Amino acid sequence: DQLFHQDILRSFIKSLGYDAQPMNEAEALAYSELLEDGLTGISMSCGAGMMNVAVLSAGDPVVQFSTAKSGDWIDKQASLATNMTHSIVQQEKESPEFDLLNPDPTNQIHQAISVYYGNLIVYTLEQIAYDLAKSPSLPKFKDPIPLVIGGGTSLPTGFIGKFEQALEAVNMPVAIGEVRHAADPLNAVSNGLTLAASME
Repeated sequence: DQLFHQDILRSFIKSLGYDAQPMNEAEALAYSELLEDGLTGISMSCGAGMMNVAVLSAGDPVVQFSTAKSGDWIDKQASLATNMTHSIVQQEKESPEFDLLNPDPTNQIHQAISVYYGNLIVYTLEQIAYDLAKSPSLPKFKDPIPLVIGGGTSLPTGFIGKFEQALEAVNMPVAIGEVRHAADPLNAVSNGLTLAASME
């Protein structure tokens, strides 16, 4: 339960003499990766359990939401499709030989992982387009905005390329200027939290 854990952590940090304020993962990612863009753009934190998305305009998080599919879902679906254990699928997914854009045609697990990654990316992009289109608080951006991505689920070779391919087929309500990977995808959220705290 997110609310329970948030409250427990807030109480603990407060007991140490600090003022703890919760921040969405995607907003924290923006602080790490969108400072040079005036904290304006879309940030997407790809975790194991969910995708967290935020749209920021000059540092103001105008739209934030999460989707329930992410890395664990890929592992589960590929495991069912190949009749392999989750741990074997995860090991293959994290292998340096795995390339999302060019999966080994002789490796059934790589093929399955690639299929479900593709499905996840399309699903996430469609959710982003849907949520942005229905949001009354979405500003009219003068110029195309960047989309930055971080988190462990974004680590496989070819992820950004596959994401860009899928993005071309989705009708986004905002113009995307570039898609870029966080400089340090695994630590970008914690880096962003540190930066945000230092700016308070």
